Amino acid sequence: PEQGDTFEAGVRVDSVATWPGAPVAVAADLWVFRSILHDAITRESLGKGFVRLVNVPGASTIDGFEAAAKVTTPLGFMLRGTVAYTYGEGPNPADLKEIVPLSRMPPLNGTAEIRWQSPIDVYVAGAMRWSLAQTRLAITDIKDKRIPTGGTPGFAVFDLRVGYRFKRNLLVAAVLENLGDEAYRYHGSSVNGPGRSVSVSLEGGL
Repeated sequence: PEQGDTFEAGVRVDSVATWPGAPVAVAADLWVFRSILHDAITRESLGKGFVRLVNVPGASTIDGFEAAAKVTTPLGFMLRGTVAYTYGEGPNPADLKEIVPLSRMPPLNGTAEIRWQSPIDVYVAGAMRWSLAQTRLAITDIKDKRIPTGGTPGFAVFDLRVGYRFKRNLLVAAVLENLGDEAYRYHGSSVNGPGRSVSVSLEGGL
């Protein structure tokens, strides 16, 4: 087994401002963290494409932050977004004096969305999911066939959402995902995300 200690600190803001002459609700939070892994489990390259799981003596560290914000206006518009980043490093299993990147650390990434909801509970939203390229690779990532040569490319994927809520207990919604039909993948996932697609849902309650 590996053992770890995680430390977190954060701040939250939830307030209402007036602009121009109407209330605007703002909610935001920011969190930073550090995880210290003792005897972290990692993959050691044995050559010729073979690897084995080993415990690396000493401490490996993972630092990062997560932030989110949402702004709601009296005209039915809502804007929100997120951003996150993770940085990990630890001893090289083959040379404990060398510090190397940890495997499959996600690069800077986030989301953004603008949504409008009418007084009759119809909403339309445009959303984006994005990530920068991850070229800071662990030794085993470089040799991992599931990770593209040179690292995982960045991407920006756009979605469109529409829906209608009827009498608060029935919701009809549709999502048009990946409008540009872009080939993309999250770092370390080993598979591409879905191409252009449409999904329709119906939710009901008593």
